[in-house]
Amino acid sequence: MVRRLREGKDQHGLVLANGGTATYQHVVCLSSHPRKDKSPYPDRNPIADVVTDVPAPQIAEKPEGEAMVEVSKN
Repeated sequence: MVRRLREGKDQHGLVLANGGTATYQHVVCLSSHPRKDKSPYPDRNPIADVVTDVPAPQIAEKPEGEAMVEVSKN
């Protein structure tokens, strides 16, 4: 996505990383232009270092038995 923006092929891009069960979703919105309202970008990460308000699944260090892997083709 960054290459396309730098080459001038696009003006804006959205990158989504869906980690699935053991990780959290992350997204970044990229642009080759500054903000239209001229507001400054944050000078620090606005997201907490540790997420505590979302339930997290238990992780088995040595799992046993059958498992099912689900995928989405969206």
